[in-house]
Amino acid sequence: IDAIMDEQCEAFPRELDLRLEAANIRKAINLFAKHGINVRVPNVIDELSSSSVMTQTFCTGSTLASLFSDDDDDKNISNGRTKKNETRQALCRRRAKDDLIQIARAMGITLFR
Repeated sequence: IDAIMDEQCEAFPRELDLRLEAANIRKAINLFAKHGINVRVPNVIDELSSSSVMTQTFCTGSTLASLFSDDDDDKNISNGRTKKNETRQALCRRRAKDDLIQIARAMGITLFR
């Protein structure tokens, strides 16, 4: 147990260094782009970040809740995301499945590169 605690005491400050986290985010963004994965990750703003503060850009996007919103119907139809005679439930399931596949691919590439 002493060896484990010693390792934790040594590693803990590194785990809290947000500069390392920022470097990992940049690596992930590059890996996703390299493998054609369409996952948006906020960019780190180095000028506003330090070892204890990390500032990132804001990314707009869709939430899972928005998949069930009536406001998205016209947008989905106009951008070609719906198929002819596709029900709202089928559209939601298809979009959620597509998004989950992208996330799973991204995680796999990050873990097993």
